[in-house]
Amino acid sequence: MKEYIEHDLIEHNKIEKRLYQVNIYGEVKDKNSLVVLPTGLGKTIIAIMVLAYKLSLGKKVLFLAPTKPLCEQHASSVKNLTILSDDDVAVVTGETYTPRKRKEIYKKARVIVATPQTIENDVDNQLSLNDYGLIIFDEVHRTVGDYAYVKIIESYRSISGSQVLGLTASPGSDFEKLK
Repeated sequence: MKEYIEHDLIEHNKIEKRLYQVNIYGEVKDKNSLVVLPTGLGKTIIAIMVLAYKLSLGKKVLFLAPTKPLCEQHASSVKNLTILSDDDVAVVTGETYTPRKRKEIYKKARVIVATPQTIENDVDNQLSLNDYGLIIFDEVHRTVGDYAYVKIIESYRSISGSQVLGLTASPGSDFEKLK
């Protein structure tokens, strides 16, 4: 008999319970973390579990991914696996809306799935990172040099109560660089 993840914001009987995912979730739900798992083992599921937990605490969530197709995929997963409405989950890229419209969306949506370049451009003008209790960084191994993830984390980490969750299948092998 299959068991499923039980949470008020997760669709009933949608996410099959896998012990390793539940254990990882338990370790990362309240602290800055990096989840490294091979492709196909459920990094997105873990992210959705943490996202649902943060939303249930009254926090908003930013879910960042490096490409528009990945953003669309993550938004679709969030909508399909949770009870959130279409208004609660918004995809925001530089191509999707004008800056003025994005500002309205940032105020209204509980989960913003976006490209990091758009968020980097909107921080302080249309978007306040103070409004978010969690930022999820997909493909976090890209957080080097001048990449937008670096600037977003630098702006976000000084905010009280901020939490980051990094996801990657390929973190690299240099431990100092990983830290």
